[in-house]
Amino acid sequence: MASILSEFDEVGYKEMIREEAYEDAYEEAYGKAYGEGEISGMIKLAQNLNLPKSQIITMIKQNYNLSDEKISEYMQELWKD
Repeated sequence: MASILSEFDEVGYKEMIREEAYEDAYEEAYGKAYGEGEISGMIKLAQNLNLPKSQIITMIKQNYNLSDEKISEYMQELWKD
């Protein structure tokens, strides 16, 4: 009886860990995509309002914890001259 209970607990534990890993991965991917969408929208809006690049870079720095390199990547990708 004890071995059946041990096996059941191990299987249940492994399933719980798998579900938690899936949830963590989903939240991370969704959060990243959501954040990228916000940044993209912010850059497009700023450009439509004819704000200078320096101002949008400052806005991104204030609202997101991104490196200067990552902000430069977003600007190169999304800013339309």
